[in-house]
Amino acid sequence: MAEIGKTSLAERLQERWNSDVQQRLLLCFAAVFLFGLAAHAYGFLRAGFSHDMLNALVVTPVETYWKMQLGRPGIVLYRRVLRGLIAAPWQLGLLSLVWLSLSCFLITGLFRIPSRLFTVLTAGILTANLSLIAMTATFLYEMDADLFAMLVGIVAVWLWDRGGWKGAFAGVLLICFCVGTYQSMVSVPITLIMLLSMAALLRGEDFRAVFRKGLRALVMLALGGLLYWVLVRLTPGRASTWPWTAITTFHRRARFPSSGAWRTCMPPGRRPSSSPPKAMWSPLCWQSTSPLRCSGSGICWSG
Repeated sequence: MAEIGKTSLAERLQERWNSDVQQRLLLCFAAVFLFGLAAHAYGFLRAGFSHDMLNALVVTPVETYWKMQLGRPGIVLYRRVLRGLIAAPWQLGLLSLVWLSLSCFLITGLFRIPSRLFTVLTAGILTANLSLIAMTATFLYEMDADLFAMLVGIVAVWLWDRGGWKGAFAGVLLICFCVGTYQSMVSVPITLIMLLSMAALLRGEDFRAVFRKGLRALVMLALGGLLYWVLVRLTPGRASTWPWTAITTFHRRARFPSSGAWRTCMPPGRRPSSSPPKAMWSPLCWQSTSPLRCSGSGICWSG
């Protein structure tokens, strides 16, 4: 009888996988690749490199040191383990769409979206948005790593939502990696936690239970941020907490000629110096290096 019970349970689980989870996963992949190729194929299938990608077609020690200075050791680990050191556009696009597909699958599961139409719409929002369109045109060489950081943050939220305190403590490591790959991506798990908490209240769940679950999320985020801070402080060539240090890394620490870093942004005839040009202190530059305030959940530095 016990064997019959085990067999029937395994059959039920397999039937559920075949009928629900597998179909939703395949739908997420199909929708993301459809939207992704329609919106970004021009960048994935050509060699028209632009922006900082010209300096990162092949990862060099200088590029690696620069990422460490920005407080992003996760990118260094990601490149060595998953992607490799060459920024091939088709490979970047393929990996990006895979990470987006898995993210779509997890998000639709977290919010219990049964409708195929809304699943496809979720895939479209994740894939064909202004941020990714701009990244394809400029920072394509980091697109896959940034989206992998987003996926890791979503997995942390999934563990928090489904795994209790054990899941939250496991999510600490994932939050640390998410922030250590691209700091601004920590806004994704924070936003998802807020939305999931509001959705639970709208479903009529007990306020105290939702509040305790939210405190568990704050602990996960705080410990993840603390672990990231400790790792950054222990990392050789660590980033400074002062935003200007990250901007002037090449000039002050990369052992370039003293005038080389600023020669391209100085008017002819101006004497090179270690002081930053006034143009670098524009509101746009300051905004790009300002702390990302996340509703009391933590502060991360965006480069």
